[in-house]
Amino acid sequence: MVIDLECEEPLCADCEKHHNVLKATRNHKTISIADYQLLPSVVTDIKQNCVYHNEMYQLYCIKHESPICNKCVKDHGKCGEILLLDEIVKNIKTSESFFDLEESLDDLFTNINLIRKDRESNIENITDQKKKITAHVCHLKQQVIEHVKKLEEEFIKELDRIELNCCVPIRSLLSSLQDKAMEINQMKSEIQNTKKYASELQTFLIMREVQEKTTEYDKYLRSSIENINHDTISIDSAIDTKINDILIVERFGSIQVNKSPSIYIVLKKRENRQAQIQVMVPKECKVTCCSYSEALVWEFEDKSVLDNPKGITVDNNGNVYVVKMYSCKVVVISPDGKQCREILTNKDGLDKPTAIFFDKVRKQLLVTNQKQFAYIFNISYV
Repeated sequence: MVIDLECEEPLCADCEKHHNVLKATRNHKTISIADYQLLPSVVTDIKQNCVYHNEMYQLYCIKHESPICNKCVKDHGKCGEILLLDEIVKNIKTSESFFDLEESLDDLFTNINLIRKDRESNIENITDQKKKITAHVCHLKQQVIEHVKKLEEEFIKELDRIELNCCVPIRSLLSSLQDKAMEINQMKSEIQNTKKYASELQTFLIMREVQEKTTEYDKYLRSSIENINHDTISIDSAIDTKINDILIVERFGSIQVNKSPSIYIVLKKRENRQAQIQVMVPKECKVTCCSYSEALVWEFEDKSVLDNPKGITVDNNGNVYVVKMYSCKVVVISPDGKQCREILTNKDGLDKPTAIFFDKVRKQLLVTNQKQFAYIFNISYV
């Protein structure tokens, strides 16, 4: 089973034979149903018949850029140029326009991947930057902790030293007073026992001895008060106010988001790609043809043919048209760059031509002179 792409009808083997014999359908293209199913819906949904008159499209309106049937002509009478649809679609799959479309899609896909990779790389960079900032904050925190810990240790050491210096003299005095107190307490005990059990004479004699010691101890106390500092000692601290500053800090720091144009996103553009196809070097009288990947395809160099070239253009078949100003000629170079011939001269109205353009839809060549006039020539292929 096959399908007629123009009639949009499935055909069996016998029908296909009759289909190929009929004059009206012998040139219709058929494909297998399996291949037809591979066509995208955007293609199979295209209507090849006029929605207003239910007739096959046979013409093309340049103004509206739309296919029309024979009955639509009266509605497009004021549109200007109407071309045969067969001429428009002839060799369309091998035309430069179709190739440009394929390249444009490739460029779009490449550009999307380029942007996607750039954005993914940007995310990775942001994540890496976050890790670095976090590590820096943790390191700074650890430095602060270690520094405060060191200050604390030094401060406690100094506090211990001051405490020792203050307490040692007091403890020494206390030890001495404790010894005196024990001696006095011993004498008090002896006096009490003397009072209870000693004779009057014994009591009289011991009183003098105890009185002398009491006087001695009293002198010792008075001397210690006069000669030894008995001031009440207290210690206090004055914490450096810079330490307290850390307690009033509201934020560890600030985070800025910086934006700058990416230097890695260089989109492939259609106009740039087309500019690479043909390069004309006026001073060297040379035309260079490059592929879309900028690889050299061929070079055409002939001073007698390309004297003072001023403009260049390419048609759907890859033919290269070059306009020469002072010799008032247009030459065409074959797609392989091996052949060349003159197609227009001053006899065709050229007068110092400076620019040239090929209309790929109308298949017309536009040539402009330096002054006053421009000419349009129909291009046909033999």
